[in-house]
Parts: sequence; C-alpha cells; structure tokens
Amino acid sequence: MHMKVLVRDGQSFASTDVFILATVLPTSTNVSIADHVFRGQKYMRLQVPELKIKALPDMARGKGKPGFLVFQYEKPSSSKRRLERIATTMDKDKDGNAFVVGISLTADSAQALQAAEAAYLEVLRRY
Repeated sequence: MHMKVLVRDGQSFASTDVFILATVLPTSTNVSIADHVFRGQKYMRLQVPELKIKALPDMARGKGKPGFLVFQYEKPSSSKRRLERIATTMDKDKDGNAFVVGISLTADSAQALQAAEAAYLEVLRRY
C-alpha cells in the first residue's frame, strides 16, 4: 500500500484536526469501483457500528478515466477524526496493472472539514 498524507504547514499527522490522505491499492480489473467501496463500507461498519454514510455526487475525471465515487462518513461518538469524505476511483499503470485510488479528507469537526474542502477538491481535480 502506498500512502501520502497532507497536513497544514507547521502541523503533524498526529496533532492536526484535518488532513488529506491518498492511498493506492492493487486490485483486479474484475472488481468495480462500487464493489470496492461497498467492501470498504462493510469493513468500516464492523469497526464503527453507529457509522453514518451519505452518498455525495460523483466527480468526473477527464480523458475517459473512471470518475470518483464520493461518500461522507460520520462517527458520531468519536471526537477525533469524526468526519471523513472518501473519493474512490480506479486507474492503471503504464504496464496495465489495475489499482484503486482513495483520496480522503478527514476532520475532527464540520468546521475543519469545510475549511479544507477547497484544497481537497483541488487535489481531486488534479488527479
């Protein structure tokens, strides 16, 4: 698994109230984006039974690439990392190997999420 974490200047991953995380996982071309998202949601519900999931509008990508499926997750009983938006897509490398890309915006509060939303959308647009 390859991962990149973006935090505000002067902050660390451990102490920040909001961050953007990008992950890349190998996958089979026989698995759809929706199937991958469903499996992730099922796993998240096992860890957080009170998890609230809300589908957000999909985000298109250019050049005929699959778009992002976007969901917002809320862990009502958690004070840290309570809100998360995850945009998921599939891609292929130059050798044709399939992989799943997840780009998430995680925040402790709705205010922190909203303050970082423009930066998050810019990351999605540039991918």
